[in-house]
Amino acid sequence: MKRHVRSISVIIIPLLLLSLASCFHSDKLCCEQYSAESESATYCNNHRNAALKFVRFVTDNDERLARLGDFKLFYSTVEDCQTVECIEDAIAIADNLPGFADRYQTEHDFSENDTNLPQEEKAGLILCGFDQAIEGLEKTLEGEE
Repeated sequence: MKRHVRSISVIIIPLLLLSLASCFHSDKLCCEQYSAESESATYCNNHRNAALKFVRFVTDNDERLARLGDFKLFYSTVEDCQTVECIEDAIAIADNLPGFADRYQTEHDFSENDTNLPQEEKAGLILCGFDQAIEGLEKTLEGEE
């Protein structure tokens, strides 16, 4: 009998722990993990805006979905980048993102002027912004279909 109770508890306890963990899961988007007034949030949100403005530049929803698809493909090539240079090198050769390099540079310049962050944090914040843009656009553009 003890063996039976023990084997059931081995199964039930992990399930209960997983259930509790899901209750505390945050639904915040990536850039929202930072205080709204922080330099990290500013840096993250500016780069999010670059992606949002790139996708929303066209007015037709099908074209926006196509741009989002292209941006998601681009993001998959940079999501493991550890440096700003790695991301910017990929942007420079991304010929399927017309106008994105200019939009990125504008928002990036704003970020550099408005913040004073350590270099080692910047790539992660750029990627966080890109990821948040993708997640938000997937939700909003799917609703417009």
